[in-house]
Amino acid sequence: MKQLSLIDSMFLYAEDARMPMHIGSLYIMASDEEKEFSIKDFKQFFEERLHLTPIFRRRLIETPLNIGRPYWINDPDFNLDNHISHIALPKGGTRADLLKLVSQIYSQPMDRTKPLWSNTVITGLDGIPSVPKNGFAIVSKVHHANIDGMSGAEIQKATFDLSSTPRDIKPPTKPFKAAELDKIPALIAKDYAKQMTQVPEKMLGFFKSSSEAVSSLVKSGLSPKDIGKSIFKPTAPQSIFNKSVTPNKAFGIIDFPFAKVKKIKDLAGVKVNDVMLAICGGGIRKYLVEKNELPQRSLVAGVPVSLRTKEQQSDMGNQVSMMQVELGTTEIDSLQRLKKISEDTKSSKVIARAAPVTKIAELIPSSVAAAAAKVYTRNGALTKYALFQNVVITNVPGPKMPLYIAGFRIIYHYGLGITIENMGLMITIFSMENNVSLTLTACKKLVPDVQKLANYINEELNNLENILTSKEEERDIFQELANKFKMPETQRNLL
Repeated sequence: MKQLSLIDSMFLYAEDARMPMHIGSLYIMASDEEKEFSIKDFKQFFEERLHLTPIFRRRLIETPLNIGRPYWINDPDFNLDNHISHIALPKGGTRADLLKLVSQIYSQPMDRTKPLWSNTVITGLDGIPSVPKNGFAIVSKVHHANIDGMSGAEIQKATFDLSSTPRDIKPPTKPFKAAELDKIPALIAKDYAKQMTQVPEKMLGFFKSSSEAVSSLVKSGLSPKDIGKSIFKPTAPQSIFNKSVTPNKAFGIIDFPFAKVKKIKDLAGVKVNDVMLAICGGGIRKYLVEKNELPQRSLVAGVPVSLRTKEQQSDMGNQVSMMQVELGTTEIDSLQRLKKISEDTKSSKVIARAAPVTKIAELIPSSVAAAAAKVYTRNGALTKYALFQNVVITNVPGPKMPLYIAGFRIIYHYGLGITIENMGLMITIFSMENNVSLTLTACKKLVPDVQKLANYINEELNNLENILTSKEEERDIFQELANKFKMPETQRNLL
């Protein structure tokens, strides 16, 4: 029995029917040998790997009135059939039909009386041109209380293989020990009493973390002005994305070569993440201008920052902070937008990593946190006065080699996100092999034409590449002239 951290618990406290708090993936799968999918073999594949991660067989036990945070226990009634299902797209189904079905599956909340994950296989994709023969899709869902982006990658290690021949899995060294439900109340009471004695220790941990945070800011090299600007940023402006949400999701997806992103990064002298944020900012600006809904202040993105150390890479749960980055939606010039975002992320990331978020959270009583989550996420009037970000943008670097599940190769991997009260858009970026997939998860009511927004982001990527390529070509021409006329080095540096 293991208790959730308060950050993990907040995803449970904030959840309701309108705001399911699971994240997931849409995988498009194909066989190197064009073999057909078998649900029996697929279940057998997972059966052999259940012991590789605790998530597969652990379920929640929640405390009465949230007097304490929930616990994970080994489910005594675990049944794999509750977590793996198979449906078929109607004959002649299109890409739009597939995304509509994915939305229906993904919009359904998860059953808290069972382990909080599921895989739904969708076959019948032969009518979609980009899917190879006998290809199929997997809609994967995992509750956010279970994982963040980095620990999700660790779970994938349990199910992914490096070839079409699944690796041999060693059987568990210890038998699965299910929880004894009749003993749970007494264990919770004992654990709660123990936690009350740890309050002084947690206070010391908070003060130590705060001291370390100040030290890291001093050593960061940032000026007091930059630190102040990052800490005391204005709240985000209201936008069409920031209204009450419904449970119905819509998805917009694009794919592009990673080489394009790297080329822009190298030519502009910025980070990969800066490029991703800049193309999102440019695409969002075009979308809002077209609808005559562009705010006078720049939209703000909440960007998750991992707090994991190397030793914590395999730990489950959420270990993240959030940095706020202005997306430059008021900036017409694409290069200026990229430059401003690059400058903003340098200081914002330092602040986000330094903030002792987890230590602060440990000091908040569970019942207070649960009430606060409900008030903030379910009271639209409150968020109008405390809107910290307009959209969440998360960028998860993936593997550079092909990956397989149950003998089938992953052709495309699209990350699926969440929408919450007053924030109806989340952008998930995932790189794999030499490609990048960008997925917009949106409240269908707020962003009914979400694919148009995705296409505008793709246009901004191409626009940045063309601008920088043109400038580089101009620079090369001037350098040739400088060589020809033997221009002094001091003047060359101005080119």
